[in-house]
This record gives sequence, structure tokens and C-alpha cells, in this order.
Amino acid sequence: MLSGKKISRLIYFTGVIVLFSSCGQSEEEKLIEKYKCSSCEDCMTKYNFEAAHAYLALADWREANFREEIAVLTAEANYWVKEKDYERAMDILEEFHLDGYENEKQKVKFNILSSIIDDYISLKDFDNAKIYALKSSDDINLSGESKSENPDAWDEVSEIESWRSQKTELIERIEKAENLLNK
Repeated sequence: MLSGKKISRLIYFTGVIVLFSSCGQSEEEKLIEKYKCSSCEDCMTKYNFEAAHAYLALADWREANFREEIAVLTAEANYWVKEKDYERAMDILEEFHLDGYENEKQKVKFNILSSIIDDYISLKDFDNAKIYALKSSDDINLSGESKSENPDAWDEVSEIESWRSQKTELIERIEKAENLLNK
């Protein structure tokens, strides 16, 4: 029978062994062990977005990391749209910050809103489709560029499709579908 002192020593040494064995692991190895996926892309294919964000946090800042961030943002928001949890998809977009790349985030937001609106149009729920269209911007064009950043370009080429505001595009799409489907 082990005495209390021997048990406490055994626990202490077990803790020390565990501590030293985990110290030898790289951060990436710890993520692989914790999340059971080996890269940001692997985690996304398993819909493990928490793990994908953990891999992004490990990466040094570089252009490829930015592209991975956009891919994670898009995949996570699209996942919630497919699950019909539209508010969660919108929350994901609002929580995600891409300093210096706001136009990319605005393009993703427009595409997510388009998917949500398409879902509502297919259900002939035009009121909810319009509610989501109102979450888009009059100040952002289809390319994600802000009118306030380049007002002259908007005025000069307002007839060009890509310079239309996101909100105008979405509302016109809803109205056209409403007219066609309610005949």
C-alpha cells in the first residue's frame, strides 16, 4: 500500500514527465494533437473553424496568410448559411477583421448576403430577403470598393455594372424575382 507521501511524489513526477514531454512539441504539433487536423485547409474540410483560426494565429503575416484568412471567413460564413443560421453567418463577418483588406471582406459579405437572399427568394419570402438586402451598403460597390474612398470614379462610371452599389443590386434582384414569381 502506498502512503500519502509516496502518492504525492508519484503525482508530482507524473506531472513533471507530462510537462517535459509537451515542452518538446512544436505549436503545430500541439494543434494537430488537439484538433485532429494538420493544416488550416484540413481543418476547414472538417468544418473545424476554431482549429482553422488557431492555425492562422500561428502563421507569420504574409500574403498567403491573408488568402487563408479570406478562405476561412468565406468557408465559415457559407457553412452557417447552408445550416440556415443566417444571423450567425452575419456575426462571423462582423467579428472578422482584415486590416487593410476591407474591400475583400465587403466582397465576401456581398456574396454571403446574396446566398441568404437567394434562399429566401426560393421560398418566396421576399420580406426577409429585403431585410437582408438592407444589411448591404449603398456606399460599397460590387467589387467591395467604398464610394467615400473614390467618389469621382463612382460618378464617372456609375453606369458600369461593377460600380453599382451592393444594396441597389440586391434590391433589384429581389424585385425582379418577386415580379416573375408572383405572376
